[in-house]
Amino acid sequence: MPKCANVYAVGDAFLARSLSRVERVHWIGTGPSLRLPIDCGDNVLGDAVLSALEQSQESVPYPGPGGWKVVGKPLLKAAKLRSWKALAESAYLVGVSLDAGQFQVTPWISQGAKLGFGIGEPSIQLVSSENTASILGAEVRRTMERSRELSK
Repeated sequence: MPKCANVYAVGDAFLARSLSRVERVHWIGTGPSLRLPIDCGDNVLGDAVLSALEQSQESVPYPGPGGWKVVGKPLLKAAKLRSWKALAESAYLVGVSLDAGQFQVTPWISQGAKLGFGIGEPSIQLVSSENTASILGAEVRRTMERSRELSK
């Protein structure tokens, strides 16, 4: 089963959050959002992403009535923002997936509150190694810069 996480850059922080699959179709944010200073080391950032990937699950229940607001609360709280609109207008996003020992790191384009985020360009692929956290953190940071460039 693939594992997925999102990493947002908002103001002076990175936010890492796991994604879990609903009904084998949709991915939604699950669990807490880890907040890190934007100047944290690559190893720290990579460890946070690996932790978020570990929490990714298969077949979580579909959010019930009002559930989408509940799903987004941990992310908004970590971002210190009140709405999805504020997040979509101020954040940059990188998606990370892990499947069969291979990571994919993908820049997303910020398209504002109405459209949210869209995939920016093909993913960078990395193979798991003994320095995975440091290498993954460095690649997330590089890809986040690409997301910023694509979102302008």
